Amino acid sequence: MQSKKLLMCPPNYFRIDYEINPWMHKENNVVSQSAFSQFNSLVEAYKKINIPISMIDADPELPDMVYSANYGFVQDNIFYCL
Repeated sequence: MQSKKLLMCPPNYFRIDYEINPWMHKENNVVSQSAFSQFNSLVEAYKKINIPISMIDADPELPDMVYSANYGFVQDNIFYCL
């Protein structure tokens, strides 16, 4: 059986460039310090309970990569990255 890992992306370029749902508003600025603090807290929480994490590099052209679960799918217990 393959081990399970979380795929995570740091919020290096996290911002709102477009609106695709009722919660996204371009005039709302991401507070970078808060985003990094929350990200680091989440990483530490996962580490404390021994959940393996794979990090993906952030891309400046993809501002919402922090939602890395959207970049792949699982089939037959294998994760495929898009």
